[in-house]
Amino acid sequence: MNFYELLSDVLNEKGKSFIDLENAEVIAPRTFYQFKKTTPFLPTIVKIANYLEVSLDYLAGRDDNNKFVPIKQINFYQNLTELMRLSKITQSKLAKELNFGRPNFQYWKNGSLPKFSLLIDIANYFGTSIDELVG
Repeated sequence: MNFYELLSDVLNEKGKSFIDLENAEVIAPRTFYQFKKTTPFLPTIVKIANYLEVSLDYLAGRDDNNKFVPIKQINFYQNLTELMRLSKITQSKLAKELNFGRPNFQYWKNGSLPKFSLLIDIANYFGTSIDELVG
Protein backbone atom coordinates (compact mmCIF):
# COMPACT_ATOMS: atom_id res chain seq x y z
CA MET A 1 0.00 0.00 0.00
CA ASN A 2 1.20 3.52 -0.67
CA PHE A 3 1.02 6.35 1.89
CA TYR A 4 -2.21 7.74 0.41
CA GLU A 5 -3.98 4.41 0.91
CA LEU A 6 -2.58 3.94 4.41
CA LEU A 7 -3.62 7.46 5.41
CA SER A 8 -7.07 7.02 3.84
CA ASP A 9 -7.62 3.88 5.94
CA VAL A 10 -6.63 5.65 9.17
CA LEU A 11 -8.76 8.69 8.31
CA ASN A 12 -11.79 6.45 7.71
CA GLU A 13 -11.16 4.63 10.97
CA LYS A 14 -10.98 7.96 12.83
CA GLY A 15 -14.08 9.34 11.08
CA LYS A 16 -12.02 12.09 9.47
CA SER A 17 -11.26 13.20 5.93
CA PHE A 18 -8.48 14.90 4.02
CA ILE A 19 -10.54 18.09 4.27
CA ASP A 20 -10.34 17.81 8.07
CA LEU A 21 -6.55 17.74 7.76
CA GLU A 22 -6.71 20.89 5.65
CA ASN A 23 -9.14 22.67 7.97
CA ALA A 24 -6.93 21.90 10.96
CA GLU A 25 -3.97 23.28 8.95
CA VAL A 26 -2.12 19.98 9.23
CA ILE A 27 -1.62 19.93 5.46
CA ALA A 28 -1.86 22.68 2.86
CA PRO A 29 -5.04 22.87 0.76
CA ARG A 30 -5.33 20.20 -1.95
CA THR A 31 -1.94 18.65 -1.20
CA PHE A 32 -3.50 15.30 -0.33
CA TYR A 33 -3.78 14.55 -4.06
CA GLN A 34 0.02 14.60 -4.19
CA PHE A 35 0.09 11.78 -1.63
CA LYS A 36 -1.16 9.42 -4.37
CA LYS A 37 2.19 9.79 -6.13
CA THR A 38 4.64 10.83 -3.43
CA THR A 39 4.99 10.40 0.28
CA PRO A 40 5.11 13.68 2.20
CA PHE A 41 8.20 14.72 4.11
CA LEU A 42 8.63 13.40 7.61
CA PRO A 43 7.64 16.61 9.48
CA THR A 44 4.28 16.53 7.68
CA ILE A 45 3.81 12.85 8.50
CA VAL A 46 4.55 13.60 12.16
CA LYS A 47 1.97 16.43 12.13
CA ILE A 48 -0.60 14.08 10.62
CA ALA A 49 0.14 11.33 13.16
CA ASN A 50 -0.07 13.76 16.08
CA TYR A 51 -3.35 15.23 14.78
CA LEU A 52 -4.91 11.78 14.31
CA GLU A 53 -3.37 10.54 17.57
CA VAL A 54 -1.76 7.52 15.95
CA SER A 55 1.78 6.20 16.12
CA LEU A 56 3.97 6.44 13.04
CA ASP A 57 4.16 2.65 12.98
CA TYR A 58 0.38 2.41 12.98
CA LEU A 59 0.12 5.01 10.23
CA ALA A 60 2.73 3.13 8.18
CA GLY A 61 0.87 -0.15 8.60
CA ARG A 62 3.75 -1.71 10.58
CA ASP A 63 1.74 -2.23 13.76
CA ASP A 64 -1.92 -3.14 14.22
CA ASN A 65 -1.90 -1.70 17.74
CA ASN A 66 -1.88 2.06 17.99
CA LYS A 67 0.71 2.99 20.63
CA PHE A 68 0.35 6.75 20.25
CA VAL A 69 2.73 9.04 22.06
CA PRO A 70 2.91 12.58 20.69
CA ILE A 71 6.16 13.45 18.97
CA LYS A 72 7.14 16.91 20.11
CA GLN A 73 10.55 17.06 18.48
CA ILE A 74 12.22 15.03 15.77
CA ASN A 75 15.50 13.61 17.06
CA PHE A 76 16.27 11.22 14.23
CA TYR A 77 20.03 11.68 13.90
CA GLN A 78 20.71 11.47 17.64
CA ASN A 79 18.54 8.36 17.98
CA LEU A 80 20.11 6.71 14.94
CA THR A 81 23.67 7.29 16.12
CA GLU A 82 22.78 5.90 19.55
CA LEU A 83 21.25 2.77 17.97
CA MET A 84 24.33 2.35 15.83
CA ARG A 85 26.61 2.74 18.85
CA LEU A 86 24.67 0.21 20.91
CA SER A 87 24.56 -2.24 18.00
CA LYS A 88 28.21 -1.60 17.06
CA ILE A 89 27.18 -0.82 13.48
CA THR A 90 29.32 1.57 11.42
CA GLN A 91 27.99 4.16 9.01
CA SER A 92 29.58 2.24 6.14
CA LYS A 93 27.96 -1.04 7.12
CA LEU A 94 24.48 0.47 7.58
CA ALA A 95 24.68 2.42 4.32
CA LYS A 96 25.84 -0.67 2.42
CA GLU A 97 23.25 -3.02 3.93
CA LEU A 98 20.36 -0.60 3.33
CA ASN A 99 21.70 0.61 -0.01
CA PHE A 100 22.02 4.35 0.57
CA GLY A 101 24.96 6.72 0.32
CA ARG A 102 27.21 7.53 3.28
CA PRO A 103 26.85 11.29 2.65
CA ASN A 104 23.31 10.95 4.04
CA PHE A 105 24.76 10.80 7.53
CA GLN A 106 26.21 14.29 7.14
CA TYR A 107 22.90 15.58 5.74
CA TRP A 108 21.04 14.05 8.67
CA LYS A 109 23.55 15.48 11.14
CA ASN A 110 22.84 18.90 9.62
CA GLY A 111 19.09 18.48 10.13
CA SER A 112 17.85 16.84 6.92
CA LEU A 113 15.60 13.84 7.33
CA PRO A 114 15.37 10.57 5.40
CA LYS A 115 12.50 9.62 3.16
CA PHE A 116 9.77 7.76 4.99
CA SER A 117 10.54 4.53 3.11
CA LEU A 118 14.18 4.62 4.25
CA LEU A 119 13.08 5.44 7.77
CA ILE A 120 10.94 2.29 7.75
CA ASP A 121 13.91 0.27 6.46
CA ILE A 122 16.15 1.64 9.22
CA ALA A 123 13.55 0.87 11.89
CA ASN A 124 13.18 -2.67 10.51
CA TYR A 125 16.96 -3.12 10.44
CA PHE A 126 17.31 -2.23 14.11
CA GLY A 127 14.05 -3.91 15.15
CA THR A 128 12.69 -0.72 16.64
CA SER A 129 9.61 1.39 16.09
CA ILE A 130 9.60 4.37 13.76
CA ASP A 131 8.32 6.44 16.69
CA GLU A 132 11.33 5.56 18.84
CA LEU A 133 13.70 6.23 15.95
CA VAL A 134 12.17 9.64 15.26
CA GLY A 135 10.92 10.95 18.60
